[in-house]
Amino acid sequence: MTENIRPAIIVFPASNCEKDMAQVLQEVFSLSPILVWHTETHLSNDITHVILPGGFSFGDYLRAGALAAHSPIMAEVKRLARFGLPTLGVCNGFQILCEAKLLPGVLLRNHHDRFVCTVSRMTWFGARQTHVPQTIHLPIAHRDGRFYAGDATIDRLREEDGIALVYDDADENGDALVNGAKACIAGIVGGPKRNILGLMPHPERMASEHMLGSDGLRILKDFLFGQDDERQNDCKL
Repeated sequence: MTENIRPAIIVFPASNCEKDMAQVLQEVFSLSPILVWHTETHLSNDITHVILPGGFSFGDYLRAGALAAHSPIMAEVKRLARFGLPTLGVCNGFQILCEAKLLPGVLLRNHHDRFVCTVSRMTWFGARQTHVPQTIHLPIAHRDGRFYAGDATIDRLREEDGIALVYDDADENGDALVNGAKACIAGIVGGPKRNILGLMPHPERMASEHMLGSDGLRILKDFLFGQDDERQNDCKL
């Protein structure tokens, strides 16, 4: 059942995917998410999940996600995430999580210096990595989506199973063809309970057959329900 799940979607100036995410949570999962403006300082006690949506917060001024990471609400997001609350950052939300130091690394300008908007083939290992890796297709839409971290950080992510999602197509250096992401990384997981998930693709844009595909549901189910198979199956496909 889903009545005890209450997601909060944080909205920043120039966020543009909060309504898409909210609609999927409502129509597919029968949830009642609330939209929280970035100047708020507290989240209600019934919030069970936090989502940072895609967009161009503060116009990507300085660096993508850099200003949003210092918005008033982010102190509360950091506190709850470090306490173990499930937290998801999608595209710009992933950039914000990295800028807020909730996840390692940084999202840089694509290696070809172009905005890329396409559906990409990826491998989903899962936030908890308790199932067989799955090949999925998800839409991406970014200009600053090139994940970068030092070799020591990449090695630590591998050792700790912190790489949750990778692009399948690599160049001769093992980086992503589509944007140059180091080690083909499209999403990572961290936090005290593996509760903080950041990814560049948009699972909410491919979350039902009416969207020409439902592979995004695999990620959203994992984030919302974890290994609760009964609740995972309690959604409208």
